Amino acid sequence: MVAPFLPGLWLGRWLWEEAGEVSGLYLWLSIVVLCAGMGCLCAGILSFRRPGDASRLDFHAGFGLWTCLLLFFFGAWRSFGAWCEVQGYVWPEGKRVYHVVLTGTPKATPRSVGAEAVLVGGRDGVSGERRRVRLSFARDSLSAALRVGDEVWCEGRMRKPVNRGNPEEFDYVEYLSVKGISGQAFIPSGEWVRPGSGERADGTLPLWTDWRVRALRLRGKLVELYH
Repeated sequence: MVAPFLPGLWLGRWLWEEAGEVSGLYLWLSIVVLCAGMGCLCAGILSFRRPGDASRLDFHAGFGLWTCLLLFFFGAWRSFGAWCEVQGYVWPEGKRVYHVVLTGTPKATPRSVGAEAVLVGGRDGVSGERRRVRLSFARDSLSAALRVGDEVWCEGRMRKPVNRGNPEEFDYVEYLSVKGISGQAFIPSGEWVRPGSGERADGTLPLWTDWRVRALRLRGKLVELYH
């Protein structure tokens, strides 16, 4: 099942790079996926209702073919939509105040503490649309105590990830885009605080992200318990 899905992911990436009209192409991909799904459903029903053994075998083969087509075009549709969502978003200019929830385990470097986060709100015209970002906090005693699941109000300049342009460098933009991260920002010391009791974003994370955060927090507690 993975065999037709992976080429579909590659096709979606290629279509995003080459497409001129994004919305129209996304609509056509959605229609193709719907048609492939209907063909897969019809072939599956006929393969079990056809009386003859030879005819049933033919419909089984047709069902397998339609399934491969469905997985291929679904991969292209999903990849194309993800790239449009991540790379097509334009962040506000200048510094803004963001309300985020850390969804990844913070990792410290000599100068900063980096973590993945989900944007859940903000001020100064910041949209409340849920978007994954990567934040780098200036390293100090407060940022060193950050843990996955922590909520933070921070002020910074969110930017779309870019590569440095060095020959044969690691494609950092693609790495973040595949993970669904559409922005990154550096947060200096003193430019972030934990929210008060009336500013918390309890219950605002997507279900899957919320489960993942809970699992990472539990894992962190177990690691601290046995170290």
